[in-house]
Amino acid sequence: MSLVEKYRPQALADLRGQGFVVHQLTLWLQDPQSCAFCFSGCSGCGKTSAALALASELGVVLEEEECGGLHQIASGEQTGEKVRERLHACMFRPFFGSSWHVLVVNEADAMTPNAAYTWLDVLENLPPRTCVIFTTNNAEKLPQRLLDRCEHFAFVSDAMLLLPYLQAFASEVWEKETGRDDRPDVSQIEGLVTNGQASFRRLLQLLTPLVRNAKSAGISGKSAGSWNSVVTSHPTLINTPTTPNEEGDEMATKTKRAANPYTADLLKRVERIQELTPCRAPVGIPAPEPVAAPKPAPIPKPAPKPVVDEVELALARLADDGCPHDGEPKPPAPKPAKVAKAAKPVPTTGRASWRTFDFSGYDLAAIGAAYAAGTPLRKLIPAEVPGSIFSEKLNSLGFKKGSKVA
Repeated sequence: MSLVEKYRPQALADLRGQGFVVHQLTLWLQDPQSCAFCFSGCSGCGKTSAALALASELGVVLEEEECGGLHQIASGEQTGEKVRERLHACMFRPFFGSSWHVLVVNEADAMTPNAAYTWLDVLENLPPRTCVIFTTNNAEKLPQRLLDRCEHFAFVSDAMLLLPYLQAFASEVWEKETGRDDRPDVSQIEGLVTNGQASFRRLLQLLTPLVRNAKSAGISGKSAGSWNSVVTSHPTLINTPTTPNEEGDEMATKTKRAANPYTADLLKRVERIQELTPCRAPVGIPAPEPVAAPKPAPIPKPAPKPVVDEVELALARLADDGCPHDGEPKPPAPKPAKVAKAAKPVPTTGRASWRTFDFSGYDLAAIGAAYAAGTPLRKLIPAEVPGSIFSEKLNSLGFKKGSKVA
């Protein structure tokens, strides 16, 4: 078994460097509902592993695939017919595991336009206990209307942010595979960082020949680090001057680098993110100390209300209401006079134009809908209003007689 398959995360808690995503998915698992997720990020950052781990947490039997509730659509099968076929299978209860169906759409940005239009309608009417997960390297290639129907999570792939997790993961794999603690330095493994991005799958691929050589020739981890040339595509990964290793490698002293102020600022940001992100600290790296929350300011107590004699207050209210003990009852207040409503203007002489007629008192939408359905116009308007005015107005609004426009 390859290192990639052997160390694939089996649960959400095994995902490294994705604390926010793990926290949100864990909260969703407390009360799962049918929905769609979109996982975006560079290749090898853990999108597919997170989808399979989420399916396992829902009780899906991954080994049984469709019979266990797991459905996958490969990047070369992104057609409307394939989407309808998989969704039809989600209508039936799986033979194994729980009754949940998880549909993983790999490389969703490769779907055809027909498949994208099919998803727009399907995502609004998902079958019960169904979870759809789209994975993509570039979420900008997906239609915006499709993203609006999903809960989007962007996976961290920046090498500066993942460097502590990559080093801890490499140390764990090296010790398990070789039984030694002279682990290599990931910052000196060539090819791990590409355009400032790093991934755990790429790390395992690069560790495979190093582990093989260590088992056969007894090469040490530090020698394995110098066996590959120093990474040159991302020089900010090396912040502190290097020192000779135990084998007395004098070339290390020639590759010293001065501290980079830009790197120092990024490291401060990484520490701040680790403080705010509720995630598991990587192996070998102490968890940051919790920051004490400031004490809230004391709330001032309201002033006590003045004590009022209830008997005197009741007598005062009765006196204001015209009680007999206060003399003759007060006459009722006069009611306000009713104001007559102005009559709607009706043209009396000459041919009126619909452009000058006042339609503010009429519901043109309701009249137009009934008129378009075939109702005679004379039954919809008062008898004193010329029908030609309304017919011209309704025609200008797009309501044609007999067109059945709602």
